Amino acid sequence: QHQQWDQQQQQQQQRYQSYNNLDAHVRLLATVTRRVARRPPSSDRRLVGTCLANASTSHMNLLASADMAQSLLNRNAELRERNMGRIAAIVFDFSFHRRNGCGGGNAAVRHDEQRYPPPPRSSAFSDPAAMEQFCGVVAANAVSTGPRSLRHLVSDWVLPAVDSLPPLAVAAIMSHVAAECAGRGRPAGIGDAMSSLVPYVLRRALGPILIDSLRESDGRGEDDAHMAEAAATAGGNIIVGGAGGGGAGGNIEHRTAALALRALESWCEANSIGAVKLRSIFSATNINILEAIADALYSNAEILIDAVSDLIETLLRYDARDANVTLGISIAGSVMSEHILPMAQAGGGGIVADQLLLARQVAAEGEKSRISILSELVSAVGLQRFRFAERQSNGDTAVCRCLARTAAGVLLGSQDVIKDGTLQVSTDGLLDLLFKAASHPSVYVCGIAVEALATIAPSNGNLSTRLLPYLQGKAIIPFHLVGD
Repeated sequence: QHQQWDQQQQQQQQRYQSYNNLDAHVRLLATVTRRVARRPPSSDRRLVGTCLANASTSHMNLLASADMAQSLLNRNAELRERNMGRIAAIVFDFSFHRRNGCGGGNAAVRHDEQRYPPPPRSSAFSDPAAMEQFCGVVAANAVSTGPRSLRHLVSDWVLPAVDSLPPLAVAAIMSHVAAECAGRGRPAGIGDAMSSLVPYVLRRALGPILIDSLRESDGRGEDDAHMAEAAATAGGNIIVGGAGGGGAGGNIEHRTAALALRALESWCEANSIGAVKLRSIFSATNINILEAIADALYSNAEILIDAVSDLIETLLRYDARDANVTLGISIAGSVMSEHILPMAQAGGGGIVADQLLLARQVAAEGEKSRISILSELVSAVGLQRFRFAERQSNGDTAVCRCLARTAAGVLLGSQDVIKDGTLQVSTDGLLDLLFKAASHPSVYVCGIAVEALATIAPSNGNLSTRLLPYLQGKAIIPFHLVGD
């Protein structure tokens, strides 16, 4: 029995190694297929027609019959649709989305140093990186085919069955759809189709996936932490981690949450959506999207917290642009009121006055919402100063860098409301985090914090006085601070 068991385990190990050997080939196949999927069907027909014409001039008379040439063109289009359908079936197959990955070839080792092979993989397609690339193939094919195909993929396939599809596949496809729609070679009408799909994709797909994956990653993170503690107690002979061997920051839930955040950022970037518009989109649901983004900051996974930083930067950038529009409307209203009000009283400019008044009211409401959101972000990021000290003591430079980057983005994004005193919370916690980052031994973490603080310092004398000793300790003294 022991000999038979050893043979079975050896066969299992050989099967697992064969899958690992195929990973690079599957990823290459996905890369090549995505390049093909980016070609519109019309370009495919022209390319095949050119090939047939070239072949007929040499030794094949393929174009002697128009019916034969048309048959070959239709056959090629049919093969493309069939292959893309097979790829979509693979992407949406739960058997290829294993919750506990075995990437990197790590084998589980017990404390008695008896080695066991890892759990078998169902296929080489179970590689998360390859699966994400195949999701890009599905997205690229839908976008290159045209707006109707894009609406068919999102509205008829993904959104109606989002609860029964692998969350990783849905998040990856939505992320790649936004990336493909932002390309220069996109077909006409794709931008309008994407804009019409924004509220449905965010409310029905990306928001729920983000909430669920964050909730599940919290539980998985605790389990992985307990396993790591047990491994340390047993002498470090237990290898833990999710896909890719990433420990507490590498399980499939972290990857799914990071992809959802990336997709959210891509859709906001493509449609010029800031935090104000994003919150209004989710106002009709029970999802507090800003609270979910703030909760993601508590993760120890670099891919997740880095995605949060990118999303916050994008949202604040578009909010700042909308704030400039609001300022322009306010200035225009104050300048034109002298001319419009007399006309309105005379009965000649009432419509213009009403439109201007409505625009100023909408702009004022948007600015009020922006100040409220900035206050929430300043408070939420400021609370991360305690985790920053904890992660620094544990030597986790990656998380410290992401936290410093997020704090710097929030500080720079809210500097105008800080100057005019309309911010509803104190910035002490946020500044404390940045000063902790300024004293971090890593030059990357320190540089992010110092650059943000130096930008704000000229408008605050107390901040300049507090920052100068940190800069002297780093031997970096900007000239404008020396002059002050």
